[in-house]
Amino acid sequence: MKKILCPICKKYMSEHDRKQTISCLDKFINVMTNPVVYGSLGSGNRICPTCNKDVNDHNTIQIKECVAKFVKEVLASNTK
Repeated sequence: MKKILCPICKKYMSEHDRKQTISCLDKFINVMTNPVVYGSLGSGNRICPTCNKDVNDHNTIQIKECVAKFVKEVLASNTK
């Protein structure tokens, strides 16, 4: 099974309980899809956990695709 690193808390998703998984996914979606939230996190590059590219290089369609793919990967890895 592929280990997925949480882009929010930097722990592996396999170490999350259901509540923490939902919380981190919610924060991840808000950060990726809302430029105001993204900007409030400070300077520096934010690397997309799906494609490993700088999030600033994504357009709206790419952001939606990467978010959807990441959420599917996390949910698929948490079904045991």
